Amino acid sequence: MPILRAMSVVVFVALSLPAFALDIRFGYGDHDVSPYFLGNGPELPEKPGLSVELVRDCTIAVGAKPVFIRLPVRRLHEEVRAGQLDAMLGLTFTPERTEYLAYPMQDGKPDASRRGATISYMLYRLRGNPVAWNGKSITGLNGPLGVNSGFVMANTLRARGVDVEEVQYDRQLFPMLERGRVGAVATLENIGDYYIERSNSSGRIEKLQPPLATGDYYIATSRQFFEANGPLVNRFWDCLARERERLYAALASKYLD
Repeated sequence: MPILRAMSVVVFVALSLPAFALDIRFGYGDHDVSPYFLGNGPELPEKPGLSVELVRDCTIAVGAKPVFIRLPVRRLHEEVRAGQLDAMLGLTFTPERTEYLAYPMQDGKPDASRRGATISYMLYRLRGNPVAWNGKSITGLNGPLGVNSGFVMANTLRARGVDVEEVQYDRQLFPMLERGRVGAVATLENIGDYYIERSNSSGRIEKLQPPLATGDYYIATSRQFFEANGPLVNRFWDCLARERERLYAALASKYLD
């Protein structure tokens, strides 16, 4: 009888566990973009961020198991191209990326209703520095503009004729600004504000308005993964549209207090 009871417990536990159709390997940057991605480095912290929790819940909802991998942004693109990652978080849409990434689309355009988040890029300068941004052009820049390698903003700025210096990690940008190695920094607003707050640099560094750009960010899959699992991916994107605002509101106190 004890053996039968033990077997019954094993069977009950096995039946209680979710049955996943497949694993989905999600990649996202190894830098803090609070409140969407928390922490720096390859580890997944206990409080991973709003976007990570949204992706996790929607992946489980469609019957798949989420596996999260954190790498520098440029490396993430290389791994997706090589088939080592199935999807990426926090991506802007560019036509060039559709060569190897599948985005949620509607009538030939990215479907903003199925986005992951909306985030702004901002320009930061040392106080008293003549760098200015009027919403159309950057003036007074003395030295290159520091940008995270792999962010689409680097190419956008180059197209405007701005001298750009790319770095692998966000944490390198503001020390370079304070040492005068770059004339200003362009980065995601959450990253810049987080650095200024944590390093007590508010007296030395200021944020300029308006935003350089405000855009929708998507969870895109590799072309190969979408071709093999299109219906599942579309159900996942539909879940993002349905649950994003509700989940973000429910988790606001956890991440923003």
